[in-house]
Amino acid sequence: MRLAAQAVLNGRIGKLRKIHTSVPAGDVTAPPVTNVDPIPKELNYDLWLGPCPDEPYNQRRVQQPSWGDKEDFIRCVKSRQRTMQDVEYGHRTCSLCQLGHISVKLGGREITWDPAKEQSPDPDVNRLTRRPEWRGHWLDEHPRA
Repeated sequence: MRLAAQAVLNGRIGKLRKIHTSVPAGDVTAPPVTNVDPIPKELNYDLWLGPCPDEPYNQRRVQQPSWGDKEDFIRCVKSRQRTMQDVEYGHRTCSLCQLGHISVKLGGREITWDPAKEQSPDPDVNRLTRRPEWRGHWLDEHPRA
């Protein structure tokens, strides 16, 4: 995946005009987390949740990164180089997954997306890309339109 992304970014395949992807049909959401686990003493769960809506703690909700990810991060902090999974690649990958999920929610409709503006000409798509209201002390001083 990384080599393919570098080939695209370096223009080796020419100008990229359009990307076609597909997702499984039907609801692909994970089952809801229903049981509540005790919050580990070493975890600041409020900080971990950040501005997201308040949800009861469940260990399935909190995933630890692999040791390789931590090791790469520490190496890059020391060397001031980029990590193997650069934040921009991660952001774009997550965006693509979210857009696939939005397409499923909208009945499988094709989505047009402008990655520079991070919006669609389709108001239904834009509505589903908005974050929920932030909670408590995480309130945003400059909310998005």
